[in-house]
Amino acid sequence: MFGDYTLHVWMAIVIPFAGYLVALLWPRRRFRTITVRRLIPAPAEHIWNAYISDGDNPLSMAFHDTAVSVKTIGTDPEIIEIVTDISGRHGTHLVTEQHEILASERPYYHAHRCVRAGDEAFPAGRNNKSEMRLVEEPHTTVATLTWQGETATWGGFHLHRRGLNHYMDGLQSYCVNGKGRSQPTTSRSPWKSLGLTAAALASFSVLFGWFLGLLLLAA
Repeated sequence: MFGDYTLHVWMAIVIPFAGYLVALLWPRRRFRTITVRRLIPAPAEHIWNAYISDGDNPLSMAFHDTAVSVKTIGTDPEIIEIVTDISGRHGTHLVTEQHEILASERPYYHAHRCVRAGDEAFPAGRNNKSEMRLVEEPHTTVATLTWQGETATWGGFHLHRRGLNHYMDGLQSYCVNGKGRSQPTTSRSPWKSLGLTAAALASFSVLFGWFLGLLLLAA
């Protein structure tokens, strides 16, 4: 009797989590627009120097501290190649992106699109575009970042929106006090993350069986 009750309670927990996971990962490729705006008490020129990826600009490289290298590989159109460490600053996993510059009006407007990420061409669709607009006002600058592109799942859209918000928070902090970064900081090594994942899976499997354990771990 008690065992059946416990099973029903856990199923009531697992099934909603499983449904939420399916909703996150359900393939639904759609063209979306994300706009993030911040008021930054700094000149547009200072924000521009931090935002534009430039391997010769110390301000840019300090803010984009996960960028290993930035170089121009094409001029007509202008193509910028950026090698980024996506392993949490551990240097174990690098990805190469190529951005085509669509327009650039220093220090107020910049637009580019991602033409390649790793081995995939146009990962966000051919019509993807990122725009940064800087409008100076008394004692502040309105920075508006707009991203347009395709996301494969609802979860992908949510994560991308969260990433853009974090990026703009970092840009605001960096331009005000020099402490912001384009990507979150992590002190956890990949091996530690793998060990914690394995321990969680083993614990869930012992308690609920391997199938429910996998569902709980994924959730």
